[in-house]
Amino acid sequence: MAKNAIPFELFLVTVPEEHRDFATNTHKWMAEKGYTIKIAEAKNGYVVSYNHPKTKYVLFNYVFRKKGMIMRIYADNINAYMDFLETLPETMVKDIVKAPNCRRLLSPDQCNPNCRMGYDFIMNGERHKKCRMGAFMILMDEETKPVLNEFLNREAEARS
Repeated sequence: MAKNAIPFELFLVTVPEEHRDFATNTHKWMAEKGYTIKIAEAKNGYVVSYNHPKTKYVLFNYVFRKKGMIMRIYADNINAYMDFLETLPETMVKDIVKAPNCRRLLSPDQCNPNCRMGYDFIMNGERHKKCRMGAFMILMDEETKPVLNEFLNREAEARS
């Protein structure tokens, strides 16, 4: 563990009680797959990132907002399992649709050239070009948690 690293247990006490089992089980699953964890302090709590063991790219973050605990999934391989998007609950679909568009995909001159490009995918028969920072930011609740597990599993499998 790096010097001054924030332990998972300290993050866990800030997690709403209804999400602690989910966070603990996901943490164990990520550790079994060799993902590394980085916890940093942020304005509204901690930002927790899980990085792929080989590429070091982030698979997902936990972030806190006024409305609650959010999971941001970096679905770099979304095109490999795009059919999964058709199974999402309506609340998740609405969040994805209202997410900001990727300026780099729409007009490369309007975005920082160092920004990693967003996602171009089809969901419910419509093409979307969404920013990777906001496309799959899903508020955690009892309806979304099982779907988030499946989403993480599909992305982790695609990255293997």
